[in-house]
Amino acid sequence: MPEKFEVSDYRIYRARKEPLFPRPFVTDMFVETERGIHNAVYKLTEENIYSRPHGSPQKVILYVSHLEMDDELINDEKIREILSDHSDHAIYTCDLRGIGQTESNTHVSYSIPYNKEYFYGMLSNMMGEPLIGKRTYDLLCILNWLESLGHTEITILGNGWGCQPATFASVLNENVKKVILKNALSSYSDIAESTFYNWPVSAFPMNVLNHFDLPDCYLDLKRKNLEILGMWDAQAGEEK
Repeated sequence: MPEKFEVSDYRIYRARKEPLFPRPFVTDMFVETERGIHNAVYKLTEENIYSRPHGSPQKVILYVSHLEMDDELINDEKIREILSDHSDHAIYTCDLRGIGQTESNTHVSYSIPYNKEYFYGMLSNMMGEPLIGKRTYDLLCILNWLESLGHTEITILGNGWGCQPATFASVLNENVKKVILKNALSSYSDIAESTFYNWPVSAFPMNVLNHFDLPDCYLDLKRKNLEILGMWDAQAGEEK
C-alpha cells in the first residue's frame, strides 16, 4: 500500500431522518480515496445538522459494515446495542469500496458462488492489488480523514467481512485506541485447511500464510483493548 493515506475529496449530501437507526438523523457523505473511488460514510446524530463534520467530541466510533450498513444499522441488534452504548462518542459508519451503497452494478452471469465479489476479487488478484488491501487502504484514509477533523480517540467496530480491513487498519493506525470485532474470521489457516469455505476470495491477501495469520494480528491488538464478539471459521457462520 502507499505510504500516505489521504482523502482526495469528500461530498456531503442533505441530512435526513432515519428513526430506526441507533441515532435518528444521518448525514450522507462519500469519501474519495482514489480517483473515482468513493466510500459511503454516514454520520449519525441526535439532531439534524447542516454543517461540515467536525471533531467534537474527540472520541469517535467507526462502524465497518459486513454487507450493507443500512440493513445492519436497523436489523443487527448487537451492532445497534454497541453503538448506542457509546453515547459519549461521535458515530460514523462506512461501506468500503464494493460494499453496500458502493456495490458495483456490473452484471456477472455466473452462479451464486461466482458473483461480483468473486469477479472483482479475482481481477484485483490478477493485477497484483488484492481487494482486501484496497479496502484496508480506504479505511486508513477514512481514519486519517476523521483525525483531520479533530477525532483523536478512535474505536473501530468491524462486522463479518468488515473485520479484516478493520483488523489490518487498526494494527497500522496508532490513533485507534480500541477494536471491537463481531464475527471475525478465526484464521486464514482454517480456510486453507478446509475442503469448502464460505468467505469470498476478496477477503484473502495473496501469499499471506508465508508471512502471518490473523491470530498474530489479534495478539498484537490486545494492546488496543481488542474485544472479539463471536468468531467465524471457514464456514462463516453457515452449516457445512
